Amino acid sequence: MKHLKLNDTELKPPEDRKVNRCKRRAQRLLGMLGFIPLVVCLPLSVRSQTNLPTLSIATVIGYPGQSVTVPVRGVRLTNFAAMQFDVRYDSTHVTPGAVTKVSPLSDQIIRSREIAPGVRRVVLYSLVNRSLTFTNTGSLANLGFNVPATERNGSGPITFSNAAIARPNATALAPLALVPGTIFVEAVNILSDGKAQFFLSSQPDVKYLIQATTNLINWVNIGTNVAIGNYMDLVDEDAALYPYRFYRAVLFPTNDARLGGLSRLSTGIVSFDVRGTPGRTYVIQASTNLVNWVDISTNYSAGDVIAFTDVDSSKFPQRFYRAVLYDGASGGRIGALTRSPDGKATFEFGGITGRSYTIQASTNLVQWVNLGNGTVTNGLVNFNDTNASNFPFRFYRLQMSP
Repeated sequence: MKHLKLNDTELKPPEDRKVNRCKRRAQRLLGMLGFIPLVVCLPLSVRSQTNLPTLSIATVIGYPGQSVTVPVRGVRLTNFAAMQFDVRYDSTHVTPGAVTKVSPLSDQIIRSREIAPGVRRVVLYSLVNRSLTFTNTGSLANLGFNVPATERNGSGPITFSNAAIARPNATALAPLALVPGTIFVEAVNILSDGKAQFFLSSQPDVKYLIQATTNLINWVNIGTNVAIGNYMDLVDEDAALYPYRFYRAVLFPTNDARLGGLSRLSTGIVSFDVRGTPGRTYVIQASTNLVNWVDISTNYSAGDVIAFTDVDSSKFPQRFYRAVLYDGASGGRIGALTRSPDGKATFEFGGITGRSYTIQASTNLVQWVNLGNGTVTNGLVNFNDTNASNFPFRFYRLQMSP
């Protein structure tokens, strides 16, 4: 008669009366939980053996403040009618949600209860003793978990214990291989191809610039995104080109600055207010002809109003002013313009990658019409004005699209 030694405990094949005692213990245990009992002795499970009947907990990605579903899968489970297992998790990182069965188990009943902090018991059985088989990886149940809004490190291991699977004749399907899973709740996950998958907090229906940096000082725009929930699931295609990278989302800039309260002193100095959005930086620009603009100051808006004084205004007979967002001023500049023999105008403009611009035209610098839109993909956008031949001359400008 063969013996099995596990954890320094010698186990002998039970005699019939021992099997009966084990069945009675299982009945009493499951009866205490309020479940219909499995009439089978719960076997010890053996981990990490190949070609064994296997229960596995999936590894999934979760997000702070969100619920997540973790599938329980079975492989090489043949001719079974019921099962029981405990799911162990760190209750300081995740909290339990609902446990549901999947559609192939329409004749089965699933019950679940938390039997201790961080331990949830799951029982799956059939009232008609129906036999099931899972030869390939198939989902048996979905474990619901809730990720706290402050969680950033993940759930830690989610493991099985006290797992038992019963055949219709009440014999055990054993031994079992048990595979743990986890919920990743990390800001950045490096994928197998070197790309980085990351998530950023957001507000629904708000447009953001996605930025990256290697030194927390110089940030580059790597894309734009309109959020559909309170987080954005993003991928950095170029992450493999850098040893490490940090990410952030900033509100997509719109030129929301308004000038008001302009006054001119007897000395010729001009002062006015710029009303903008707190926390944004604006470039104050001036022009004498509404065509050529020069930067005269950069101001950070700590509140709703920036008070500005142009000490050089007395040097000019007249001067116009405007305020643009700082990062908006660094892009959207029209380059060389050419006109073909048939009168069509062609030009290119540079901008911030991922940002969209509206191309506008005018014949008098007062009335402007929209000609089209362009999104910067590789630093430059080429634009053709096919109607330019209808005008003796035409001016062009760019505005950031909303």
